[in-house]
Amino acid sequence: MKFLHPRIDFAFKKLFCSEDGKDILYSFLESLVGLDGDRRLAGLTILDPLLGTGL
Repeated sequence: MKFLHPRIDFAFKKLFCSEDGKDILYSFLESLVGLDGDRRLAGLTILDPLLGTGL
């Protein structure tokens, strides 16, 4: 299996901006902010990244 580098826009959006990647996004954000134990994210809303861009 080939992997795309997450700094490539398409790969980033596939990993972090889809319902399939929601668990990865939770884990990434919680580790970035330092949340653990009882302090976890309660929920996320993933918005379309093209909303409001005029595209």
